[in-house]
Amino acid sequence: MGSVATPRRPISTEIYRGEELRRTSPRAGAYDAYALPSRIGSRQVTREQLHEELIAPLPPAPPMPMARSAARSADPLAAALAPPPEAPEPQPEPVQPPAIVTRIVKNGQEVQPLTPGRSGSLSAYRPRVGSGPHSVLMHLQAHGGHLLYTEIRHQFGIPQHSLTAIFKPALVRGALIRVQVGDRRALALPGYVPPALAAPPAPAPAPQNGIGEADQVAAIARTLTTATEALLYATEQLKQANQSFCALAALQRAA
Repeated sequence: MGSVATPRRPISTEIYRGEELRRTSPRAGAYDAYALPSRIGSRQVTREQLHEELIAPLPPAPPMPMARSAARSADPLAAALAPPPEAPEPQPEPVQPPAIVTRIVKNGQEVQPLTPGRSGSLSAYRPRVGSGPHSVLMHLQAHGGHLLYTEIRHQFGIPQHSLTAIFKPALVRGALIRVQVGDRRALALPGYVPPALAAPPAPAPAPQNGIGEADQVAAIARTLTTATEALLYATEQLKQANQSFCALAALQRAA
């Protein structure tokens, strides 16, 4: 490691005492002029008077002038005689221009309108000629419908990871809308409603083991009959058990 750098010039530690300003003249009367008063403005002031004026406290500051309204409120007579304040002139109410509302329909539902720009009006979206958004807009205006993201990627050569960033200005300005077609996303013009996907028809219930409808009804009737007979048998068994319990209780009381 190198040595620590030292200051190039040494710091002076001497103290200035004003030796040359002292009274060094041996001539008699050389300093008598110091006792004479000095002229300050239009008056002559001695050294003692100047010293007393410097150490004397400052006089109080004069009061600040009061405003007219404060002076009137302080003087009740002036306030009573003062004319009433003039009523402000009525100002016409500002006429608000009609608000510009842009309706956007997405998936058959109306979404929030576009927000105004810095200038207060909706700025029109003008893509660069030959760009991806320009090509998609021209295609949709000519053919209608929608374009899936996969179709945009293959037809116009736009990478998949750049689709959101490239079409974000068009989506924000309302030139395009994003729709959902099944489980895939697509782009379309404002107001476009994608066709609803037709649900596959429900299959007709197949007959069980080749049994017809009449045979099924007969089987259900037999099942109900068997259940009814079982309930009746259980009811008879309960009655017999109740009679046996009553007889046993009577014997116990007799004993």
